[in-house]
Amino acid sequence: MNYLLIASQAGQTIFRHDCATGDRIAAVIPDPFGFVWDVEEVGQKYFSDAPFLCVQYMNSFTFPDGGIGIGGPSEAHLVPDQQFLHSVEFEAQNNFTNFANITLNSNEASTATFDGKPLSGTPAQCLDSAWEIMTVNNIAAGPHIVTGAGDGLSVQVYGYYSDDDAYTNSSESFEGTYNSPDTAAPVAEIVSNCTDATVTFTDTGMDASLLSAIWIDSIYNATFALDSAWQEGVPTASGYFISSVMDPTQPAYLQTTAYDVAGNSTTVTLRCTPPGITIVPAIDNVGTYVQPAPENIAYDTIYNNGSTPFAIDSITLTNNSTGFSLSDSIGGPIDTSAIPAHSRRIVRIQFGGTAIPSIDTLVVKNACNRFTG
Repeated sequence: MNYLLIASQAGQTIFRHDCATGDRIAAVIPDPFGFVWDVEEVGQKYFSDAPFLCVQYMNSFTFPDGGIGIGGPSEAHLVPDQQFLHSVEFEAQNNFTNFANITLNSNEASTATFDGKPLSGTPAQCLDSAWEIMTVNNIAAGPHIVTGAGDGLSVQVYGYYSDDDAYTNSSESFEGTYNSPDTAAPVAEIVSNCTDATVTFTDTGMDASLLSAIWIDSIYNATFALDSAWQEGVPTASGYFISSVMDPTQPAYLQTTAYDVAGNSTTVTLRCTPPGITIVPAIDNVGTYVQPAPENIAYDTIYNNGSTPFAIDSITLTNNSTGFSLSDSIGGPIDTSAIPAHSRRIVRIQFGGTAIPSIDTLVVKNACNRFTG
């Protein structure tokens, strides 16, 4: 068989193991997404300290010496054991001589079944001290089901029709969403502080398959920084990213999706809409107060020109001058509730001291138009 190995990071070492030769280096691949071919005869286990893609190829009927044999070119990617299933259904092809290679834990061979019948006694070859491949020969055309135990199993189905016609299929990646005991999506927690947000994904609990990927769907006017310890494709209980709005005067948007190994997913969308606040008049001189003349009073109007409510944290004067007081338009308590979209609010500024007031204007601080999801 030919095996295509594709790396995920620079300088990645991919190992192989068979029960005759033990652990060997299959390839050292210098570049991310670089690849090598490996030709092996017996059952192989491939492994590495980082994710990689392994595709198995069935050779043509003239491989390797140009002589006439049986078979035809076909391919199937190999499923990692983290995505093995407890139950695999497949359909064998009409007019083909069909076979199935079933990879499972050796300790569970006695409880695994093929179409409800025990697999015990089926011809097998060793992969390592824990796993083996059982081969079921001459499978009838039509649907079939293979069931396993706690560690799950993988099924590769192949067949020959004539000297130059063949096919290969394998149980697919992320198929575990439908048959795996893990049907719970990752949990997302969002902690925001105005224009900054931290989003933490976790995948824990009974039958949890753990996180596998955190991907950006779309991003605008925002940063995205993954946890420095995060490794894509390595099963992990939790992972997080930090995001900040780049220009708070402009809208910001970030959508991300986290996947667990079984294929369940959770999508988080962060949005930030800038406030649209203006104050009229921008600067106002409320004049000089000399007792016993009436107290000087001026008014400012706060306009929310935005399309979302403007949450108010405080309303003060620029100089916060002694002797000034703020109230609503008729002298009652100042209203600091959120100003609805496309609305206005009048604030009364009153001077009651003996000093000469300076030119002043309002300062309205919002409770932060938060980066929310």
